[in-house]
Amino acid sequence: MPPVSYPKTPSERLLQANWELSAAMERGGLRSIMETAGRIFSCPLILVDEHFRIIDSCPKDPEAIPELRCMVRNCCLNERVIWQVLKEHTSGDSDFYEPFYTREGICSGEPLILGEVIQKDTVRGHLMVCLGKQSCCPEDLRLTSLVIRFISLQLSLSNSVRDLWGSSMSQRLQELLTSGTPEHVARAAAQAISAGIPGRYAMLVAPADHRAAQQAAASSLITELQQRYRKAVFLYHAHAFVVLMGEVRYSPTEPVLRPENNRICRELFEFFEAQGLRPGLSTSFRNLLRLRDHYHQALVSARLARDIHFQERAVFLDLMPYPVFGTLLKARLGYAFIHPVIFQIRDHDRQFGTEYEKTLCTYLLQLKDKDRAAAALHIHKNTLQYRLTRIQELFSVPMENTQAMLNLLCSAQLLSLDPSLGDRPGEARTKQK
Repeated sequence: MPPVSYPKTPSERLLQANWELSAAMERGGLRSIMETAGRIFSCPLILVDEHFRIIDSCPKDPEAIPELRCMVRNCCLNERVIWQVLKEHTSGDSDFYEPFYTREGICSGEPLILGEVIQKDTVRGHLMVCLGKQSCCPEDLRLTSLVIRFISLQLSLSNSVRDLWGSSMSQRLQELLTSGTPEHVARAAAQAISAGIPGRYAMLVAPADHRAAQQAAASSLITELQQRYRKAVFLYHAHAFVVLMGEVRYSPTEPVLRPENNRICRELFEFFEAQGLRPGLSTSFRNLLRLRDHYHQALVSARLARDIHFQERAVFLDLMPYPVFGTLLKARLGYAFIHPVIFQIRDHDRQFGTEYEKTLCTYLLQLKDKDRAAAALHIHKNTLQYRLTRIQELFSVPMENTQAMLNLLCSAQLLSLDPSLGDRPGEARTKQK
């Protein structure tokens, strides 16, 4: 691209922009600078880091930028495409490039100004001004340089990474949560998080039931939490609050992470419970590239504990194997795993008013602990023994057969998730009709 001849005298627009950007930096830092730049240009802007991962944009949601929609994916611009643009429009003779405008080649559908953010002779990122159908003049290139200068100054004043901690670390977490994130971006995101927060890690997820209300308050809640806990990253993702906790202590004598043995974990549970939310907790882990698995552990735990009215705080390992049975129910395979004797016991209970099904299931779910089962049923231990004896006599249930008891335990767990599975399949269909 031929060099641009800049006018020697700044225009009124440049002077006004300089004043507005100065005020924005004093008022609210990087976010305010981006919002002000968006008003100055009257078009969308995207700020990315050296890996073309989105740090900030105006408007805030990158998917709302039609000029770059085909290039924006999972909050990360396509690195191959961007480098092709740079190769097309820069000579490569210099380590850095001046802002330039492109509408040809791969960007013919998304005309933009591309500028480089330099700090201490290091590329810190790129600013993209999505002019779209607007015409570009030399003044726009100077405005881009001006915005970049304020961004670089803001990074210097805020000690570089620290100012971007909240948004940048949250963005890295978002990249690891998104299934379509390119592998090189996921690796860079994992490295960025591990550099800021050492492992072990754990995930806590608190689904928001009242979506509109929670989403409106999400930003302020996350800001409050991020200021309070520096060894964690917070994000509002898919109508849920997501927390990545770092430096989780692990003890071979107490390997299951619970709120009772981790202070930050306990405080976070208390915080979200005070907001009327029910969090779920994953197991601890080291490999951040497996973060999505632990996110689903925590999310499933929270939802499952709510659905089955689990009395304790939702910890994934405490709820296993309920998540496995939940998968069976979603696939509508529950009936296939109900022991046939359950249907007989339920028929008897309906005919004679007994509570043998409830007794047997409670006994099994308490892992055949008669004291705890009797307490859960609010009956005397002798009454429990009498009922178990009658169940064995009436239905030939082999109480000492380990495999049979395991099958019945699985049935009891499925029934606790969906009691209708205890009806005979034909009867269930009739009721639905």
